[in-house]
Amino acid sequence: MLKRLVIGLAAGALVAAMLPGVASAGGPGDLVTGSATFAGDDSHVTVHAKSAADGSNARGTYSIYVGNHPAGGELSLVADVICLDVDGNTALIGATVTASSNTTLVDVGEGLLHYVEDNGPPGARDASITFAGAPAELCATVTKEWDPPDVETGNWVVKDRD
Repeated sequence: MLKRLVIGLAAGALVAAMLPGVASAGGPGDLVTGSATFAGDDSHVTVHAKSAADGSNARGTYSIYVGNHPAGGELSLVADVICLDVDGNTALIGATVTASSNTTLVDVGEGLLHYVEDNGPPGARDASITFAGAPAELCATVTKEWDPPDVETGNWVVKDRD
């Protein structure tokens, strides 16, 4: 059931991202939208995050399904975006978990950070990585020097308001 909810939320986020004016309501702010799958751990992540024209008021949704979590078992999460820091083609999203299928691994209320690299049009090998248990509200202050895995399928779109 939760897997269907995650898939439904992912589809809703993609539809919202395609509607004219949704990303630019009140002027163009920062935007990160897209989804990705990764080989090896049977995972799929979807993000739709945006901010106001001045970079404030980050909001949106984050969801992930991991079929073979390294710590054991399956994991589905849904989270509300509370922080968005975009710099060129990279972004760091901070979110607070609102639903978890495995509270032993990640509990409701915990923060997470999701880093995204938009390396061009679909097929250009975008990259991303999620850090659960991280302080979501600090996304603008974290050093972004990671080597995230390439996206197996999917595409990230990062738009910097600057």
